[in-house]
Amino acid sequence: MEILRMAGPWSCYHSSVCCGGPEELYNDFESVNQIHAYIPDLSVEDTSDSRCSSPERGGMSPRSFSPRHRRMRVKCFSEEALGQMMSPGDVLYMEGSDQMSQIGAVGGFMGHVLLVLSAPQAVPVTSMAARELAPLWPTILGVVPDRIWCVDTLESQRDTDGLKQMKLLMAVSAVNGSLLVVGGMSPEGTMEQYENEPVALWSAPLELRRNFKTDVMDEVLSEMKACEATWSYTTAAKALLVCASLRQASLPEIQECWNSSPICTSVVITFWQRYLCKIALNDEDVRQLIFRWMPIKADRALPVDLVGAMLKCQWTFTPRVIKTSTREMR
Repeated sequence: MEILRMAGPWSCYHSSVCCGGPEELYNDFESVNQIHAYIPDLSVEDTSDSRCSSPERGGMSPRSFSPRHRRMRVKCFSEEALGQMMSPGDVLYMEGSDQMSQIGAVGGFMGHVLLVLSAPQAVPVTSMAARELAPLWPTILGVVPDRIWCVDTLESQRDTDGLKQMKLLMAVSAVNGSLLVVGGMSPEGTMEQYENEPVALWSAPLELRRNFKTDVMDEVLSEMKACEATWSYTTAAKALLVCASLRQASLPEIQECWNSSPICTSVVITFWQRYLCKIALNDEDVRQLIFRWMPIKADRALPVDLVGAMLKCQWTFTPRVIKTSTREMR
């Protein structure tokens, strides 16, 4: 069995964060610098985004979101509830390094996002499945976790032809509750080992989750794979230079962005916009749904732009899970 070892930066969640209970919690943020306490190593020095003049004109970056965007849905829940709280269509966000050479890689430059395709399944350390995964079983700050979690994901990576579907393996740190990516397994059985990369969960709004149609999801994924392309430096460069806001884009203009070669954010954005197209009643309804839930162009969005769009659209951010008892987040 082939095992690939994937290097990446180690960065822990800030120890000052207190974990809340399983209920949804709401917090006011004056700037993205306050979100720094919830997202691991999110270093932000700029207070504006030169690609979009203001959030009121459609700017999606959390570096400059307006007062009406300052209420952020933050949720913490017990590890036992992870299997129910992570669902198809959710987004996993991995903070990046400052190394330009790592662009397009897990834990690389500007961050990385993955689309969740299934609810996670627990793999106890005493199970038969754990024996197969023994080469990837982690030790986190000297502690061996009693279980890891397996979830199907879809992503675009620089070193992979086309879209990459894999079973992502995650563990929860007993020290601080961080959710960590420890490895992955391809459909062919190839294993990849990661260096305990911290990851945060962005959950789709309840209105989308409540009536999520898995048959429509399968149809969308089939369409995406039928026209899949490889991760693109051109798209990455456009994302660095061009504003990702939809502004007053027409539906054909939005759909044209789906045809560009992807970067990691393209997978999430294209999936949700295609999905919304299929559940909408008509073209005008499609446009309204896209502007409500995923108002960002698929061919020019950085991970931070996607985070800004999800903030605006009331996606729920989960910075960590709770290993033992719960307590109020302050």
